[in-house]
Amino acid sequence: MTYRILIMADHFSRDLYPLSVLKVYLDRELPDSIVLVASFDIWETVLHGFRPHLLIIQHLHGHRNQSMARWQHNQGGLVVTIPTEGRPNTIGQLEWATTSWPPELCDLYLSWNKEVQKNLPSSVNSAVIGFPRLPFYRYP
Repeated sequence: MTYRILIMADHFSRDLYPLSVLKVYLDRELPDSIVLVASFDIWETVLHGFRPHLLIIQHLHGHRNQSMARWQHNQGGLVVTIPTEGRPNTIGQLEWATTSWPPELCDLYLSWNKEVQKNLPSSVNSAVIGFPRLPFYRYP
């Protein structure tokens, strides 16, 4: 089956390049699928026009990101969160990063480490993948 996978890049200089490496990996692993990396600036056009089976998004904070996830779920699609924002350095930041968004919007949370993972709501499926920008420094 051909899957449509949309990877949303929140910030051009921080997120676009490492998420493009993720695209290269997915292209290799799922050669029959169509993987698109797009900017948040055009999220409505891309989401509605591309109609992905899977939406990969950096976080679920704020109205825009939650609207994307709700739309995706209403279309029968899945949402994966892969945080590329700064690592939570305090208890308050950790709680904000892991609990200040509706957990029902996330089908899979790709966590930086076990400390972040264990702070997620129990209803959220998760996996520890490490720091998401490091794969950019080596061939995928």
